[in-house]
Amino acid sequence: MFCVLFLSESQPLIVGDLGRYLGILGVLLSGIDVPEWVVHFYTGEYFCGIPRNVNVEVTRAIDATGTKCHDANRIIEKGQWKPDALLPLAVVMYKKWGYEGLRAMLHHHVLLDYSKTLTSSGFYGWQVKRLGPLYVRDILGFVYRVLNEIVRNFEPILKEIERGGDLYSVIQVAEETWNTYIQHPDDVLKAFRDPEIRDVLKNLLSAVESLRDCMVTSVLEVSWLTWINQWKNEDVSICPVCKNPVLAVDDAVMIPSDYVKRGIAYRVHGTCLARLMSEVEESAKGGLNRDELFRKLVLDVPVPPSIAYEVLKAKALIKQVERIPLILVAEGIGDIAEQPLLIDEKLEDEWRKIRKEAIARAVEKNKNTSPGAIMAQCIQSSFLLCPPQARSFYNVLHRVVGASKPSIVELLRVGK
Repeated sequence: MFCVLFLSESQPLIVGDLGRYLGILGVLLSGIDVPEWVVHFYTGEYFCGIPRNVNVEVTRAIDATGTKCHDANRIIEKGQWKPDALLPLAVVMYKKWGYEGLRAMLHHHVLLDYSKTLTSSGFYGWQVKRLGPLYVRDILGFVYRVLNEIVRNFEPILKEIERGGDLYSVIQVAEETWNTYIQHPDDVLKAFRDPEIRDVLKNLLSAVESLRDCMVTSVLEVSWLTWINQWKNEDVSICPVCKNPVLAVDDAVMIPSDYVKRGIAYRVHGTCLARLMSEVEESAKGGLNRDELFRKLVLDVPVPPSIAYEVLKAKALIKQVERIPLILVAEGIGDIAEQPLLIDEKLEDEWRKIRKEAIARAVEKNKNTSPGAIMAQCIQSSFLLCPPQARSFYNVLHRVVGASKPSIVELLRVGK
């Protein structure tokens, strides 16, 4: 079965055997968990400077609502987007929307959809949901690696084309560089024969570099939405500023307004928002510039990037028509991308034993103050919502682990 994506009445894109692609992905179309379109548009425009009209068209084409083509060419394995799947898609995107189309495509697939997958499931999703939205260090490492691999896979090919290499030599370089089974050689050959292939690759690599600047901000926004969303089924809203529940009787503001219609806006206490506004005003008087204030709000307070953006805009520190991306730099992100993200098995076994002992001591300590059910419920929901008697479980756990083996505390902090 082939998936045909119609970008116009006269320009269909055959993206390959969807069945095999989905086999590699290991996902079902009906179960794909991706950010709302408005998140694509908001983060793309305000954080990455991607024109909204281009982003809207690209997003509609990629998701192809009403068809079976959703994300058909996004095949990311072990931190690498399969180059033979990416190349044909990049050619069509460039021909239709140019450089900004490539940026919108990468932003859609890598910075948002891929990071959403990581924040929503598995160990990294557990970190975000249980420990907080700032626990994205490893996730940022994966996203960075995908971008880095795109450069590694296509930069040698571009150099060969610019050197004047013929089709045969270009294919040789691709095979040596990619070191992977090419599932659809006809699509790859067609792309390499395209008269605009040099411009496609040059702009693709440039688009990758431009997105490194807004990668952290976009991923953090996805992480915050994932973290907040875990209480939706419990009909509880959490203020992202003070991290306390927002009650029906509380004065609350829905931010940003772009998210309101889709029901995903953050509910912020009116007092919390007023405090943020006041702090920004005082810090601005103290000499902090726009980017420094943005970083302070997102990393030090912390609040979601969209709230930080809206606060700065409300204080006239960001102009409504401004499209300059606000940059957050992840320190040491390059080191993360080159290191294996594995836990030592012996250390993990030792941690299990220590954790078992710590839990037993914590249960013993709390047996006369609260039922075990409260602690179990606390573990399954959120530390932020735990009653004081259940919260002591974590205090005991930390003390026991710290006393037994101080070096293991770091594993406790990251949830391992």
